[in-house]
Amino acid sequence: VIKSHLTFALCCFTASVVLSGCAESPPDSSKNDGKWETVKPPEVRSSEAQEYDNQMITASEMRKRLGANENAQFEKTGRSFTTALLANSGVKDLEPLRNQPLKALDLSQTEVSDLSPLSDAPLEKLVLVRSKVTDLTALQNKPLDLLDASQTDVSDISVVSTLSRLEALYLEKAKVADVSPLKDSPVKKLWLNDCPIEDLSPLKGKFLTELNLCDTPIESLETVGTMQLGTLWLRNTKVTNLAPIASVELVSLDLEGSMVTDLAPLANMSTLQRLNIARTEITDLTPLANLPLSRLIFSPEKIQSGIEVVRGMPTLRELDTSFDGVAQAMPPAEFWSKYDAGEFASPAKGNEKKADPGAEENK
Repeated sequence: VIKSHLTFALCCFTASVVLSGCAESPPDSSKNDGKWETVKPPEVRSSEAQEYDNQMITASEMRKRLGANENAQFEKTGRSFTTALLANSGVKDLEPLRNQPLKALDLSQTEVSDLSPLSDAPLEKLVLVRSKVTDLTALQNKPLDLLDASQTDVSDISVVSTLSRLEALYLEKAKVADVSPLKDSPVKKLWLNDCPIEDLSPLKGKFLTELNLCDTPIESLETVGTMQLGTLWLRNTKVTNLAPIASVELVSLDLEGSMVTDLAPLANMSTLQRLNIARTEITDLTPLANLPLSRLIFSPEKIQSGIEVVRGMPTLRELDTSFDGVAQAMPPAEFWSKYDAGEFASPAKGNEKKADPGAEENK
């Protein structure tokens, strides 16, 4: 999922590199007998010359150098490029961007595989969704606060341990199985959905605002129970027991399609405002009686007790049977009108509604 557009301040970068080598001692010029030619030292380009070159490169010219189409968009601050939005632009090689002080770069849906031309760029936000990148080494020690490597073949995130400013890391459908590099990371938003992760122990005790574990092999919430956490997604997991997170001060919890059957551990979660239990085998809503829920997504046809508890909740603002994160759920009056009209099949009537296997994942 490609993240929202970004605005950034200029971080000027100018550099000149002089390479020199040593071999045998040079001949004595006072005894030059014609065998030696005077070697002119290599020209050193001044930072002013580099800035002049940058000033001459327009967005149109940069597109040509990159072999990009009109989807490529740029922002310049002063004489340099600081933002390059190259999603679906046809770019394959980033060499023309070398030495540019880029702070934001979007390479989504490109053929780019090599990030080494960015080794000196002061990147703060990098999106690699559906790119060909597999190696993140070039990002070492960068001031990144957002990194999105979703839907890539990235498997090694060791470089994350060097990213001291990282706040948001999105790895949806990546190949990451080891999260140990995140042990001391300052990351606050962590999306690991659809990754082959089974061991969350390196995340013990972390403070996260968001943790997405949808479609992972995770079964136990023991580590999650040690965290300070705001939003937790557990869609389509094998999690059955919510007891380990009973004391976590969650604001939002998504259990859609999980194997949870008992909501009792949530009975005292006084912070919980949004809950999704659609496509589960939960039949009893009475544990929700004292919760300050503002949104509840559930499968009415499965409920055998507690429906009146929900109906009497004064805090509820949204009710529905599914939620995709885009369309707003129904207001309570509309929901209960449909419920009373029999639009939601009831097991008691022998007409239980089947779960929709194609329901969209809540992002």
